[in-house]
Amino acid sequence: NQTSARAGIPEPFKRLPCGDLARLSGVGDDVVSAEPRLRISEASGTDIGPKPFMVVHHASGRPGLSLMIIGDSFTGSLFSILALPKAGDVYWVNYMNCTFDWGWIDRVNPAEVWWITTERFMPCDGNRPVLLP
Repeated sequence: NQTSARAGIPEPFKRLPCGDLARLSGVGDDVVSAEPRLRISEASGTDIGPKPFMVVHHASGRPGLSLMIIGDSFTGSLFSILALPKAGDVYWVNYMNCTFDWGWIDRVNPAEVWWITTERFMPCDGNRPVLLP
């Protein structure tokens, strides 16, 4: 590990200025944070689901667990890419107000399934996934 002589922070960490709380408290110039650099994959996903069901597959190209994220627009664009460095394959399924196709879980057979929707969309309001056992 190389160390930045000025900051004393090992690479790949970088020195970041303080947050709002320190700034508002008047100690902003004295507070820094050492944060790891976030490396986001350039991998683009492949849409594998029939319309109207959106299923996007991201492949890392290396062995690893398969992960399925059932989510809404808040997780649709970057969440799969952020999870990809720790997984072999990541599938993002549009939950479609709880009417998504449950059969995708059986077809993909992921090691883990994550349900990630924004709090206002968590309740299904009486809707049920298609092919729910």
